[in-house]
Amino acid sequence: MMNDPQGQQIDNLAQQDPSSRVQEAMMRMASDMRAQGHPHEAIDMYTKLMDDYPETQAARAATNALIDLAKEMEQQGLSRLALEIYQIVESYQ
Repeated sequence: MMNDPQGQQIDNLAQQDPSSRVQEAMMRMASDMRAQGHPHEAIDMYTKLMDDYPETQAARAATNALIDLAKEMEQQGLSRLALEIYQIVESYQ
């Protein structure tokens, strides 16, 4: 994500106020990316949230969202992507 304005925006917000509002914004952005048909970007946002805010309610919500996304990918016949997502979730356990 070299030229990623959203990622930079989140980093700036996190520097100003590393509160639950930033975590909520990250969840919202990931959800929007997913809804817009950009699962890889959503995965990146969920994992960034899990990396930046481990052991939080937001990290648990991101984990659950990733599991839901993996199930959705399975239903769409995208088994490899589903497996990748499950492996990501497993690596955070």
